[in-house]
Amino acid sequence: MLTVAKWNDSTGRWEIETQEGDYGGEKTISARYLITSLGLLSKQNYPDIPGIHDFRGDLHHTAKYPKDFPLEGKKVAVIGSGSTGVQVITEIARKVKSLTCFQRHPQYSVPSGDAKVTPEYRKWVNDNYDDIWKQVHNSVTAFGFEESKISYHDVSPEERERTFQENWDKGNGFRFMFGTFNDITFDAEANEGACAFIRKKIDETVKDPEKARKLKPRDVYARRPLCDGNASNGEKYFEQFNRDHVDIVDLKETPIERIEANGIRTSDGKFYELDVLILATGFDAVEGNYSRMAIHGRDNVSLKEMWDETGPTSVLGVCIPEFPNLFMINGPKGPFTNQPPAIEAEVDFATDTIARSEKGSTKVVEATKEGEKWWADLCEGLAANSLFWKATENWIFGANIPGKKRTLRFYFGGMGGYNAELQKCKDQGISSFQAVRCLQAVRDKLLPKMAPEDTAAGSALLELKTLRNMLRLSASGSVKEELRDVVFVCIDCEAFEFDQAKTTEVGISILDTRSIVDIPPGSDASAWFSSIQSEHFRIREYGHLVNKKFVKGCPDLFSFGTSTWVQKADASATVLRVFQYPASAGRVVPDATETPRSIVLVGHGLKNEVPYLQNLGFSLPSAPNVVSRFDTARLGGKKSGIGLGRLCKAVGLDSQSLHNAGNDAAYTLRAMLIAAVLDSTTAGGFPAFLRHAMAPEIAERELRARQRREAGPPRGQGRRGRHGPSSHRQDQSSTVLPDPAYILPPQSNLSRKSDEQ
Repeated sequence: MLTVAKWNDSTGRWEIETQEGDYGGEKTISARYLITSLGLLSKQNYPDIPGIHDFRGDLHHTAKYPKDFPLEGKKVAVIGSGSTGVQVITEIARKVKSLTCFQRHPQYSVPSGDAKVTPEYRKWVNDNYDDIWKQVHNSVTAFGFEESKISYHDVSPEERERTFQENWDKGNGFRFMFGTFNDITFDAEANEGACAFIRKKIDETVKDPEKARKLKPRDVYARRPLCDGNASNGEKYFEQFNRDHVDIVDLKETPIERIEANGIRTSDGKFYELDVLILATGFDAVEGNYSRMAIHGRDNVSLKEMWDETGPTSVLGVCIPEFPNLFMINGPKGPFTNQPPAIEAEVDFATDTIARSEKGSTKVVEATKEGEKWWADLCEGLAANSLFWKATENWIFGANIPGKKRTLRFYFGGMGGYNAELQKCKDQGISSFQAVRCLQAVRDKLLPKMAPEDTAAGSALLELKTLRNMLRLSASGSVKEELRDVVFVCIDCEAFEFDQAKTTEVGISILDTRSIVDIPPGSDASAWFSSIQSEHFRIREYGHLVNKKFVKGCPDLFSFGTSTWVQKADASATVLRVFQYPASAGRVVPDATETPRSIVLVGHGLKNEVPYLQNLGFSLPSAPNVVSRFDTARLGGKKSGIGLGRLCKAVGLDSQSLHNAGNDAAYTLRAMLIAAVLDSTTAGGFPAFLRHAMAPEIAERELRARQRREAGPPRGQGRRGRHGPSSHRQDQSSTVLPDPAYILPPQSNLSRKSDEQ
């Protein structure tokens, strides 16, 4: 996982840091170009409903729904009725004991038109392959169906009805919106004609008038057009509400008051008892995942902070001013179309731009501010008359996330229009970009290289040799004045696995170097362990949240004392007090005349703790007495790192109940002390000791890998895996796929070639 990416002007390269899991090693990568492909809809949106974490049944977001999860005989609720919600409801309604659908916005959903791929259709695709792709690349939606060129106002009421019915029968939401009439999305009367047709279909389908009333939308037909249906049994969305055990709750009439341990209570006092709660609440779309990364461009400008202020911007949805050599796939203000063709166009443009850069003397390419304004104005102009703006709380503009800036996030000129703009940029020498010659050789002469010790003290990472000298383990070692007489403060946090904004535990272990001055450490530093003070703070509001899916949490198993409960509002002050008075772990306020003690901050994967502390309102800059840091994950090497459990095993620590923040902090500090002692007593230092200690494990891994290679792929699998060309699961005639009219065959030569290899 990419955690940090910083542009280095002096080298013309991106310096990238990654993290492999919560306790995996860190890696540092230097790259001339950085391409991000984070997905439009990939960061889950968990609703902030009072009591949601009190629910004791099974709770799943649809984006992380477990495969083959049994629902038979269970009382189920679905919150949300967007594209995923309508599909989930259609699929599970027949299986459950009861189904309650909590709906904020009724949807204009049409049948999906799912059908089996017939041999005749497959032959037609093969015979018309090039023409299909030509139509896709020059169309509005890029879905492969014929888009209408007829205005709603140019035909009779009878012809309108026939056209709507024909496209309803064919299925697919995009087809119904763009294949009926060419003015549905910007002409209010045409839009209302489509709305009235779908409302009539709901009235004809849903037998209960009250359910039908709640299911009928009243706003414009201008969200992402939805479709529903189950090809295996022919069932459709609105039909599910004819089942006696399926009900609909209008959240605008009776909002959810709170979620309780075994159900949901609404504002009218009604309680819905549940076994399973499914969240079909969508995503923090487009730029959501970028907020999880620290991406810094020229002059250390933060992408997140810039977008928080302006809303997400770009040129062509691909590049951003002040972020050289950064190319986005599915970036903001990209085309609002079928995504595979859009992605292919963006990839082609990015790789073509990089190739041009590499062939010339210019090695740095950056979007201009003028290009950004041009693209923003073009996108705004195309969307100005669109009815999409009138749809309330529409994710397309970021309005579904509280506090998110509501602004345009897509280009509405269609696939054909977007391809034309890309070609203009190529033909005009990419006029909206500026090429900057990278004068690395010259700058190396003019600018001194900055070592870690030259950076601000609070951000400098200690090397093991310096740590050894600080602990007086080297007879001739010396350290800077600020690193003498320090207090080591080790910190570790745990956060809820389904919502990383909820920090559930903070562990702190402290070692005052004054307390070990006259104590020999012994061969394994264990003589110093009794001088370590350890604390484990649990956030009371999140006390019921225990990780179990990705790691086995154990907040009740603190091995080094008694856990302390704190309110979330008090957590920042509690942590700050420890940093202000570290020698006593914040318990004793020293004399006012005493000089504040300097702190060396210790952690395992230290930079990951910063956002977890920020969740509680604590920022490290508020602790100015932090003079340096030590990250034990780097003991395994600056690039690869080492997990805490493996490190403890290597140095002989019997680490029990990891993933308890208090235990992790205590083990981390002990592992640091052991490493410092071993570095001073082992020939070749700690790196040599670690290589020797881990040799059996490495040898065993290499043996298993060699045995897998020699054995070849599992029976029935080719070199490309279960569903590759060698797979026996190739019964194409029975494969269930969407409507053949908009299935797109692979276009690029690369796709065809890979199938032949």
